[in-house]
Amino acid sequence: ANLIAQQVGNGTERAWWQREQLSGDWGDWRTSWAQRGVTFSIDYTAEILTNVSGGLRRGAEYEGLGGFGIDVDLGEFANWKGGTFRVSALWTHGSSPSGLVGDEFAVSNIDAFDSVRLYELWLEQNFWDEYFSLRIGNLLADEEFAGTEYGAVFYNAAFGQPAFWANNTLNTGPAFNVAGLGVRLRYDVTDSWYAQAGVYDGDTFDSADGDPGKNKNGVHFQLGNGQGWTSLYEFGYNGFKVDDGSGLPGWYRVGVWHHSAEFTNHDNSKSNGIWGLYGAVDQMLWREQGDQGLGAFFRYGIGPRNRSRFHWVLDTGLNYK
Repeated sequence: ANLIAQQVGNGTERAWWQREQLSGDWGDWRTSWAQRGVTFSIDYTAEILTNVSGGLRRGAEYEGLGGFGIDVDLGEFANWKGGTFRVSALWTHGSSPSGLVGDEFAVSNIDAFDSVRLYELWLEQNFWDEYFSLRIGNLLADEEFAGTEYGAVFYNAAFGQPAFWANNTLNTGPAFNVAGLGVRLRYDVTDSWYAQAGVYDGDTFDSADGDPGKNKNGVHFQLGNGQGWTSLYEFGYNGFKVDDGSGLPGWYRVGVWHHSAEFTNHDNSKSNGIWGLYGAVDQMLWREQGDQGLGAFFRYGIGPRNRSRFHWVLDTGLNYK
């Protein structure tokens, strides 16, 4: 019993499966740092996927994804008003189930080159009564642009960073599992309306051939050298942020992405840059209680036909919680 129980402030014991964090409070050390504005996160995802029919071959593969992060509220920690700092690391390992299937998009959402790497490393500053925020450092564009809340739970990498961007740009862009140097500016017009723009390293792999081993630990920082730069611009309304628990909120956004490097057209001629337009919707259709109920998502993107791997991409579906 002592091995699976945690001593809490009121003297009672709590079983490990009832804790807010599985590893507990680390002898009050975790709580004491949280009171100073520093929070720690440790997580691990494990999966075994088996191909029982079709594909390239039958078999099973194991993959694991470990993560560690530190978030610092600089107002609490250093009396730096409006400042936030984050650093994180990833440990990706195992065999890819795509080798069983032969897919265009990775079967697994955590499929990545095996390594221990620096992930996010950024500083964010809110200003002008927190209407504006500026984030600079090693960033993930897919965390803030072109995502869907209701679609993110589905199994397949295409439901994360959208294929109309990832598969048409250079080496997928700054997204899982390789962050990129960049800067993001956001303007919260109201509690629900917002506009944001981000400019990032044009090649987070730093390899024209797409070799993930060149930046395997996330510390190979290279700008220029023909890589160009990539950018995203988005405007939207997020009704979930002002949801009072009674209506049917939605999140609606439109955006543009662009990459400035030289791209090869399908006829082997060259073009300067590539771009795309997109729109995405999350909509609650029926509410049971709180955030429980039926929701739908819809996302569509289009790029130039003469040099896009996919001229247009659509994903949609339902999500019941």
